[in-house]
Amino acid sequence: MAFIETPDNTIDLSHENQELMFGFTSVLSAYEFKRIRHRLNKGKYDAVAIKNRWI
Repeated sequence: MAFIETPDNTIDLSHENQELMFGFTSVLSAYEFKRIRHRLNKGKYDAVAIKNRWI
């Protein structure tokens, strides 16, 4: 038996439904991380552009 404990719940990977939900949440988390990283980089470039400087 394999368990993953998160702050919200405990996931038992021996159950097919919980394994599927873990896969969905993993994909969404990876996408959210990419979007946050993109917004941070865009903000950095925009802040430099406001000061009329080049990177």
